[in-house]
Amino acid sequence: PAARGGGEMEPDVIHSLTFSWTGWPHDRAEFPDVPASLFEGLVPLWRGDGFDVLLTEASGGKIQVTAGVLPDVAPAFFAARIKGRLDHAFRKAAIPAAFSRKVGARTLAMNTRPVVENYLRTQVDRSDLADPRYRASLKAASFEDPGVDLAVPSETNSGRYWYDLHLVFVTADRYRYGAKEFWPAMREAFLAAAREDGCVVKALAVMPDHVHIALRGNVALSPREIGTRLFTRTRRTAGFRVWRESFYAGSVGEYSLALILD
Repeated sequence: PAARGGGEMEPDVIHSLTFSWTGWPHDRAEFPDVPASLFEGLVPLWRGDGFDVLLTEASGGKIQVTAGVLPDVAPAFFAARIKGRLDHAFRKAAIPAAFSRKVGARTLAMNTRPVVENYLRTQVDRSDLADPRYRASLKAASFEDPGVDLAVPSETNSGRYWYDLHLVFVTADRYRYGAKEFWPAMREAFLAAAREDGCVVKALAVMPDHVHIALRGNVALSPREIGTRLFTRTRRTAGFRVWRESFYAGSVGEYSLALILD
């Protein structure tokens, strides 16, 4: 982990992140044929932006780019850089094409959002904890907001974003903390920190030595930024080195990445 300006260590990010971008033609016209070579020429540029392109598709009605991304990439940056490089490539190749101002971007994963949400919902029930009272206290410290629907996109001036993440924070040395007072306080710290950054938590599952979170992210922030801020602020609440110096960040999607890449 690298040290930040304030002297704190920035955690590593173990990640599995896939973003997909969709652009539509201006004034509901159709795109002309886009040669495969145009996309091929952009692949190394996008790689420099932090995107590993997995799939490009162009039809008359839309253009889509799907890529694995580094944890430093925010959806707003991803969408702007995909569109910007395509616009430039169209002009350079004298292709008469223009995008609508509104675009769409979404997170994708092998496991769909309902699968991940159910996984968090049943974490405690499926655990092998011998003491039913301890299991009940972990259940009480967990959280799910039925009013939050991650299937509904965030609307911005530039388009619609489905930016859903699954984060996991593991305790240092896998130490198991009691749940009665410690975990409820940490839950509230997670929720408050997420709100401060413009994120919305759908669910939080507390286990003795780790915490799962499913949330809708602020599209201007990268997974690294969101996770690191939660990591730092909850550690300050605990008052000691509560977490292992890394966390997991995975994208969550409405559609299975396996089906899209098939």
